[in-house]
Amino acid sequence: MAIKEFVAIDFETATSNRCSACSLGIVKIMDDVIHSEHVWLIQPPENEYNPINSSIHGINSCKTLDSPNIAIYHQEIYDLIHDKIVIAHNMSFDLSVLKQSFEYYNLPVPIPSEVFCTMNISKRIFNIGGLKDVCSKFDIELNHHEALSDARACAMVFVKLQEQGVELHQKKELEPRVRPYRQGSFSGDVLVAPNLDEVSDKETVFYNKKVVITGVFSRYVVRRDLGELVKTYGGDIQSAISKNTNIVVAGDGFGPSKMAKVQKLQDSGVDIRVIYQDELYDYLDNL
Repeated sequence: MAIKEFVAIDFETATSNRCSACSLGIVKIMDDVIHSEHVWLIQPPENEYNPINSSIHGINSCKTLDSPNIAIYHQEIYDLIHDKIVIAHNMSFDLSVLKQSFEYYNLPVPIPSEVFCTMNISKRIFNIGGLKDVCSKFDIELNHHEALSDARACAMVFVKLQEQGVELHQKKELEPRVRPYRQGSFSGDVLVAPNLDEVSDKETVFYNKKVVITGVFSRYVVRRDLGELVKTYGGDIQSAISKNTNIVVAGDGFGPSKMAKVQKLQDSGVDIRVIYQDELYDYLDNL
C-alpha cells in the first residue's frame, strides 16, 4: 500500500557533534503533494562552527548570531515528527541529530511511527545514493545543502520511488562477507590519478587535490576502499605526506610524528588541511 502522508526532514550541522543543528527543513506530504513546509535557522551550542561544515552549507556563526537555539522550536518540531512516518535521505544521520539536539537541552525526543531512508533505498534499487544523483535521475530540482530544498527533494524522491513500485522495506540480506583487514600505506598499490573531466561533482574539498590517507578507519575495513571513494570526488591519492600534499585524511593511529611533519610543512608556508575521520564521515554523509 502506498504511503500518502509523511514528513521529510533534513538537518544541517555546525560541527561534527550531532547536537550542533544549525538548520532544519521539514516538508509534509499529503496525497503526493506538498501540504506544508517549515524551515528553521538554529543557533548551535556556543554558536560554534567548524569551517568544513560551513563550507558545505554556507551557514556560519554570523548568520545564527541572533537565531534561537533548537529548544525554542521544540514543540513545533515535536508535533510535526512524533508518531508520524518520517523520510530522510540519510536517516541515521538526521535521526541522531534530532535525538542529540533535543537531549542536549533535556527535552523529549519525538519518535516517528516509521522511518524510510531514500538514500538506502536508492542505493539498493539503482546503485546510486547521493541526493544530487538521485534528483538528477528523477529530474527533481535541488539546491543541495539548503535544508528546506533537501527535505523537499527527499520528499519528491520518495513519491517517485513509490510511483515506480519500488519495494520500500529492506528484505533481510545474507551476512556480508568481511574482507581481511589490511594496515599500512598504499605502498606499491597507489591509485591512478583521477580523470578530472569525469568527476561529476567538482565542488567537494577533494577535487583536484593531492590527498594522503593515513591511519585506521572504522567504516573502511580496507583503506583502499576509502581511497577509491575520494578518487571519485577528484582526489589524487598519494602514498606519503610531502610539500605537494593538500589534504591529509587522518584516522586512528595518526601519530605525533606525522602530525609534526604536517606542522613543519605548514610552518614553512605549505597549505595542508588535516581532516580527521569524524569530520570526514560528517562531510561524506552530507554530500
